[in-house]
Amino acid sequence: MYYEAIQQALSQGLALNLGYKNGADRVVIPRERYTDSSGDDTLLCWQVSGSSGEGWRAFHIYKITSATTAPNPIDPSSAPNSAPVPSLAPGKTNQQEQHPQPFIGV
Repeated sequence: MYYEAIQQALSQGLALNLGYKNGADRVVIPRERYTDSSGDDTLLCWQVSGSSGEGWRAFHIYKITSATTAPNPIDPSSAPNSAPVPSLAPGKTNQQEQHPQPFIGV
């Protein structure tokens, strides 16, 4: 699938041009990859542009139809760190979910 591009974006602070099952293209900045409560491999991202606007989104990786890395389009000084990160994985106790640390840039 697109695991290499996803891992590269996560480790290098890059954005992803993401194609998803409904045909809508999006630009996202991945924050975390995890297994959700249903056992699905999931990617938590800040969506920069796309059909549902800007904000935190969770994408099931098996529904991704394309993924390519791109330069991060967000100026680090206007990063979405002030937006609360949703608790998408029940039972997770990751401190970053309540108090996100900067993740924009390298």
